[in-house]
Amino acid sequence: MWKLIISVIGATLAVCIAVPATAGATSGYDDIINKVSTKTLIHHIDNYSGKTCGSPDDDYAKKWLFAFKQKRYYSGDPRDHQAAVESLERAMSSPKGAYAVVYEQNNKHNDTSNPSFIKVFWTEDGKDDYTYRFYKNHQISGIYLTRKEGSQSKLYVATVASPKLILGGGNGSNCDPEYLWGYKHSQAFVSDLNISVGSNKKLFTSTFSVDYPSGYAGPKFPDNRSAIGWWPDSSQYDDFTDKITVKKLINYINYHKKFCAPSDYSNSWFTAFKYPNIPDNHKYHKSYMASLERAMATGAYAVAYEQTTVNGKTVNPYFITVFWSENSNDFHIKFYGDAPYRVATITHKWGSSAKLYGMIAGSTGPLWGRGGCEVEFLQGNYLNGYIPTARFNESYIPLSGGNNMKIFTSTFDVEYPDGYKGKPIPGDRRNIKYLALGDSFSSGEGDTDKNPATDRKYYRQWTDVKEDKAKGAPKEKCHISTRSYPYKLANWMGLGKRPVGGVGVGCV
Repeated sequence: MWKLIISVIGATLAVCIAVPATAGATSGYDDIINKVSTKTLIHHIDNYSGKTCGSPDDDYAKKWLFAFKQKRYYSGDPRDHQAAVESLERAMSSPKGAYAVVYEQNNKHNDTSNPSFIKVFWTEDGKDDYTYRFYKNHQISGIYLTRKEGSQSKLYVATVASPKLILGGGNGSNCDPEYLWGYKHSQAFVSDLNISVGSNKKLFTSTFSVDYPSGYAGPKFPDNRSAIGWWPDSSQYDDFTDKITVKKLINYINYHKKFCAPSDYSNSWFTAFKYPNIPDNHKYHKSYMASLERAMATGAYAVAYEQTTVNGKTVNPYFITVFWSENSNDFHIKFYGDAPYRVATITHKWGSSAKLYGMIAGSTGPLWGRGGCEVEFLQGNYLNGYIPTARFNESYIPLSGGNNMKIFTSTFDVEYPDGYKGKPIPGDRRNIKYLALGDSFSSGEGDTDKNPATDRKYYRQWTDVKEDKAKGAPKEKCHISTRSYPYKLANWMGLGKRPVGGVGVGCV
């Protein structure tokens, strides 16, 4: 007995496939799985519109799930991506869930290559509603997914591919595949899981139910779970920080026969910004400095160094740029690109439209022919005032949108890549030294209230201890209150629960 099945293969081709309901004692389908499946997920395109990514050895068989969890170039709400990750994890762990990974990458070694890579399909609770079956009709054979009639279970799909190939972006984009779109914003069809022999699509793994033909003696559907639990132990950015940071702010200029001897502004950059070169021309300067001080106390800021020298001559004499935001939750630093064109950028966090403030300082003499070598405030981005883009490149590429800025210090949050083993972005280098001088009453003895949450006074640990000879603990009653002024100042400045590296002395 034969039954007629109408199956949509691809986007436009309707194929009538005659499938035997009973294949008899022997099966004519035993070789199909080997022809429509793959054991590897090789990421390699050597010419797609002039772009090359991956290599013949770049196998994502263990890395596809990790790649699914990456979203540096995802343009949607990051909460949607997180929801997709959690949904897939439920499908992979639930007995009612099912998922499949389909590989598609056709490297023709020319600009007609297909840069698509991985599509992940899943259902959280509809495993019993979907079944894979085999088909063969004349020259066409393969596997197809069917949905139980009346089923309401949702079938999700997401695309994992190279941002550089799919989204473009040149040297500032990554080759490494990651989550680009899908879940609730992409409709999945059962026909998307149809795979015919000879097509570019291959099945890597599947946990959907399978209806094997009678007498089938071929290999089972692939169920490769090697990606579960895989996590990188390094990243391609582990040496990156050294290439985009500097330890000192040395001003040295040889610019159009104008010279400035080396001077170190590492500890005086803030003072340099206090003094505008032409006070009357920058009426916003005072408000900008007040805003910067607030950002240094409770927001976030970064100090950047940019002074480019070629063959002993300074081609860009701008010196110090400071970026800041009064709200530390508006911006963060993210890493992008592949070596040797990796970049770090201060960019908005999701949902923020706040302004990133900026000012530049430099020596007015070499720049404008007036003044001397002293570094002073030049201008800010008050209206259309120019300041460099908050972008830090490992490679200086003149006339191509790059710059040569390096980070001296930053307190912006940093989104380090997973597996990152490199150095952190250098933090706050103000090296604040604060001395709170007072008597024992202001240190702690005057704070006699009890914390209702603990029913104890607000004394710092180990400053209100009774002698315990058995434990060798001496008596300590030099009380220091966590509500004293140094602690209030530290909290106001966002330095934590106690002054960093602070030393408190309650009794002298």
